[in-house]
Amino acid sequence: YGKTKVHVGAPGVNIMSSITGTGYDSWSGTSMATPHVAGVVALMKAVRKDLTVAQVLSILKETASVTGPNDKNQFGSGMVDAQKAVAKAKELQ
Repeated sequence: YGKTKVHVGAPGVNIMSSITGTGYDSWSGTSMATPHVAGVVALMKAVRKDLTVAQVLSILKETASVTGPNDKNQFGSGMVDAQKAVAKAKELQ
């Protein structure tokens, strides 16, 4: 997407991730949140291939769940909601 960025925040949020040979472990931060957002974008593009960058960003922001006080933008737009984001992408058809 060139210079366009999606801001993802996950401070203090633990995300379960599989580790080869060791089962599951809990990790946190943007490095763990980013693949989840990328996956949601892939799902959105699967139902609407012609989505523009602006539409993707708008849908992600509109459908994110508020995670708490965000006075310093420490949580970005909130927690990504795959079901709402895909439904919103479908509505644009």
